[in-house]
Amino acid sequence: MKRLALALLLIAAGCHRYEVPTGIWLWRIDGSWTRPPNRQDIRLAPATVLALRPDHEYVELHCWVLERPDETVYISSNSPRVTIVGRWRQEDGAVIVTRSRVAVSTRYAGSIDPFCAPLTLHITGKSVSGDVGGKGEGLYAPVTRLVAPDFEFYVREARNSPKQCPNKE
Repeated sequence: MKRLALALLLIAAGCHRYEVPTGIWLWRIDGSWTRPPNRQDIRLAPATVLALRPDHEYVELHCWVLERPDETVYISSNSPRVTIVGRWRQEDGAVIVTRSRVAVSTRYAGSIDPFCAPLTLHITGKSVSGDVGGKGEGLYAPVTRLVAPDFEFYVREARNSPKQCPNKE
């Protein structure tokens, strides 16, 4: 009886299937919320937004977000931003990301090299965890209060960007 129970436990453990959270925005606030001196009714914070699309396209947006009093969050369109596109594939409980192109706003002054490194995310329920922006391990959770009408524009900018990542595969 103990052998049967152990065998069933091993089979159940081996059948665990991780589901990639596709078709939703995942985010992480990368720093402290602050209030601009001239607008005490809003808060600003640096953030990273991820999208793992069903067609295996990967999108990563590093930007500033602003939160209004009703707790709706918007991507700040006049702040520095970096948008990365690539491909993702699943390996058990991990998502392996290959970044291919990077677009930067005119106000961004840094290097794109860190944004070209391969990336491994770990599936945690409907979230993923990893070190996406080089700021340490973190959880990227679903967000429903984000309003981002320009998101697809930023994705197109990245798809068409002349800044290509070296092929690491």
